[in-house]
Amino acid sequence: SVARYDDNLKRFVPIPIDLGPADDQVSLLLFGTGFRFNSALENVSSKAGNMTLQVTFAGAAPDFVGLDQANITLDRILSGNGEIDVVLTVDGIASNPVRINVK
Repeated sequence: SVARYDDNLKRFVPIPIDLGPADDQVSLLLFGTGFRFNSALENVSSKAGNMTLQVTFAGAAPDFVGLDQANITLDRILSGNGEIDVVLTVDGIASNPVRINVK
C-alpha cells in the first residue's frame, strides 16, 4: 500500500515508501487504462518532480482483465524527498499526477 485514509483530514494520504538498503531496487506499480496500446516502451516515460524515472513495463496488467499496469523504478536520489508527484506520459499524453511519499 502507498496510501491510507486519514480520518482527521477526511482524505487519503501517501504512506512513506522506504527505498531500503543501497543494493535494493524498488518499483512503483501504477494501474490505469489505455496505456497498453502504447506505440513502444521507448515512448512511455515517467517523471517524479523534474526527475525522469525508468519505466520497465507498460501494458496489460496480468490477471486483471481491462486494467493496464506500468512498472517504474524509483531512483535512490528520491530518498528523503517526502511527498512528490509522479506523472506517466504515453505517446506524448500525460496522466494525472499520483502523489507518493519517499522516506
